[in-house]
Amino acid sequence: MKIIGSEWRLGHWFAVASASDAYYVKLANKIHDYIRFAGLNDILTEFEQHNLAKLITFYFEDVISDVGIWRAFVAAHKEMYGKYLPFYDVDESRYYVDEINPEDICFLIWMGVQQYQKGTFINPENPGLMQLADKLYTLLDKEFENAPINTELVEKMYKPEWFEDFYLLKDWCAQFYRSAYLLQDEREWDHQDEVDEEFSKMLEDDDVRDYAVVSYLAICSKIGPLALTVPEWAQYILKNKGMDREAELLAGMKCLPYNLYLLRGYDADVLIVESVDGIVYTIDRSSMDSLQDDILEKHNGLVASLAFYDSGNWQVCGTTSWIEDAEDFYKMREEQEEKKASDRELYDKLLQVTGNDPLIYFAGHEDLMQWLDKHIGFAPDFVAPEGMKDEGNIAVFILPDGQLSILPDGALYIKDERNPYYNPDWAKRKAIRLLVGPEMVSKEMLHYLLEHRMLPDAQINSLQGPERGRQLIQENIDFVVRFSRKYKY
Repeated sequence: MKIIGSEWRLGHWFAVASASDAYYVKLANKIHDYIRFAGLNDILTEFEQHNLAKLITFYFEDVISDVGIWRAFVAAHKEMYGKYLPFYDVDESRYYVDEINPEDICFLIWMGVQQYQKGTFINPENPGLMQLADKLYTLLDKEFENAPINTELVEKMYKPEWFEDFYLLKDWCAQFYRSAYLLQDEREWDHQDEVDEEFSKMLEDDDVRDYAVVSYLAICSKIGPLALTVPEWAQYILKNKGMDREAELLAGMKCLPYNLYLLRGYDADVLIVESVDGIVYTIDRSSMDSLQDDILEKHNGLVASLAFYDSGNWQVCGTTSWIEDAEDFYKMREEQEEKKASDRELYDKLLQVTGNDPLIYFAGHEDLMQWLDKHIGFAPDFVAPEGMKDEGNIAVFILPDGQLSILPDGALYIKDERNPYYNPDWAKRKAIRLLVGPEMVSKEMLHYLLEHRMLPDAQINSLQGPERGRQLIQENIDFVVRFSRKYKY
């Protein structure tokens, strides 16, 4: 499966074609040959090896051309964690952000492998991956002085005009979201759950819905190895390029998810709307194409996502849907207020029972059901989920909305003086699953466990011994979670 020019350009912002493309496509195929003979067939399909070759080559082109994506990653990682890269012992006196580095190749190969693993964690010091990294670094080091600069891509990406208008910037972000090699996410359309289903259904046309989703995700979704939004990534890139004003504008950018608003008033320039939770927003009328007064006279409900960028007013981000009757708005407000009150009452009640600790532990399903019945009370026809009946060593986390995050076997992993079921041997073998399996535990529960350092035994196998396996995870535990969970971080 050869890498071809049209495929290569899809990894460029706006699929920019450049005079240097032929060189990098040839190099990508040479790297692909190295990968094909590296013995990775057990962990990567042919398609995934193909993508790994492109990932390494895009990195090389990025460093040669100063596209800025890689430099943004190491700058952000340095700011967040005090070091350029996770896992690897980098001698900072010999690490150059404007050149290729052996540790960069190690990380990228690990990333290119790990992103396709489900529920397992590949050792970043895997000897096979390290050997491949040595070979590819030697190859790229020889190419470094003669590799062409992709001037067309860089010049187009960073024209100041892109940052002078919200809608131009939104297009810039959408392209970045879809094409930036380090930030791409194979599960892009799984992110639709970030756009509330209730509002998504109001956008009946598939093309309209897709546009609505992409517009929102391009601004708000957490992507890439550090689970940052595109505007957050862009701030690091722009600062490194001396575009401080543009970076500040992006830092002040805000975006709200799709919601229902009540139209309170309008004139030739603006609309005044009120959110369900009572906040009033002023929207530039020019952000809605050809909006006529007769639409506003007949409708008083607006479904929209709003964004704020370098102006006194909000803009529409994506698409809109108008509703004739405000009944839905008032019904939603009433339901929301009732739910908030009910949630708060239940949360306070449960925390009173637990002594203000959101974590509780149970030997098994029956104990949990008895506790819930005693303190919450079940309806007479309540039937517990069939799959829960055989579960044991259950950890339960009380969420702020009064809901419960239930983790079977979780009590075995959590080190807590209140937890009688903690088993350090079991935790050494299995606790890593909580970090790398986004579906296993709610983000609120996981953040609580990390904040209180309650997973000290999470580790991986290492040829250097168990202490090194533990060190690799514990010293990089927040990064591991960001990388694994991305938009669910």
